[in-house]
Amino acid sequence: MLVSRNQFDVMVDEAWVEVLRRLAPELSTLAAGVVVHTALAARPEQDPEGTPGESDLLGLYEGVPLVERGADGDVGMLPDRITLFYRPLVEMCADRDELREEIWITLVHELGHFFGLDEDELWERGFG
Repeated sequence: MLVSRNQFDVMVDEAWVEVLRRLAPELSTLAAGVVVHTALAARPEQDPEGTPGESDLLGLYEGVPLVERGADGDVGMLPDRITLFYRPLVEMCADRDELREEIWITLVHELGHFFGLDEDELWERGFG
């Protein structure tokens, strides 16, 4: 499927706005500080299980989950960050509708890590 990086970035931005809109207000307020961006593909150090030179990692959460923060909220930390990876997402999808759905699922999955959910809990909830 042919989707340019710019088109992909717009799709990610639109999906992120929708994810925040659908969250309960108190959760949306917490998540609004998470920075979302895109990259071509994961670097080897980001996906230790990936094949050298290639990765099928769709997204990555970097930060300290809310459940692990100190009483002061860990003031002075860098913002939490979610990265969605263009190449593996576009390559796995047959059309734009499927890509929108995978972007949505990936954003919710990575946001789940921000809220403290692990991989098993995300799979159980349908966001594996």
